[in-house]
Amino acid sequence: MKQRRVALDLAISLMLMLSLAACKSGTTPPSTDPSIPTSPSPKEIGGTIGGWIGEEGIVRWKTYNPDNGEDIVLAEAPISAEGNFSLTLPVGKVLDRELFPFEPGTFCGPDALNTIEATPSLIKLTITEGFSVYASADSDEDLGRLRFESPDPSKSLSYLYATSDATITGECVEVSAGSGGGGSSTLRFDLDLKAGWNEVVLTSAETASTVATESFPDTARWTYFGFDDSPRLSLDRLRFF
Repeated sequence: MKQRRVALDLAISLMLMLSLAACKSGTTPPSTDPSIPTSPSPKEIGGTIGGWIGEEGIVRWKTYNPDNGEDIVLAEAPISAEGNFSLTLPVGKVLDRELFPFEPGTFCGPDALNTIEATPSLIKLTITEGFSVYASADSDEDLGRLRFESPDPSKSLSYLYATSDATITGECVEVSAGSGGGGSSTLRFDLDLKAGWNEVVLTSAETASTVATESFPDTARWTYFGFDDSPRLSLDRLRFF
């Protein structure tokens, strides 16, 4: 089950990379018509990290710049000694390096049955499933990952950015051969996206899993996954990727 969840997380990450930015005339006054898309707003996320004990830190969302081999920090915020933080997920041109066009074939194998489609088809997306944690703003040592976790192990929570309103529906069916007759696994998409940041839930099951836009459960909490036995993570929450 853990292998399947990792594979599905990779599938959604490959797929959910991702717009046809809406072009607007600078001379046109803002419209109050709710049917006309408006520019998305940054998303404020945060809360208290479960199991965090006694030290201040920094949370960052970063990307890699292949031009100079350095990281680009897209968002950063302090973590208090009590584990509280508030991070702003940006919008606009700062995300240009993170955006990839939707292409159904990027997350289905070449022999899979693929019925996934997006409307509009030129949508661009990016996704973040976790954030990097550092001891201080001056530190370059990545200590671990911060994720918003559901108590239901079958659910993975992600923030998905879309450059315009769009729907992504359909499924990818992978068929495997085996001595016992083989089998199949299905990944279904039911995404009704709004321009900007969306809450997306991957629900894993034995034979068919679903990626859908839905509100995160009230029982979800921020959890720190350390790369070592860091005291920031209480022992009952210690897990490894």
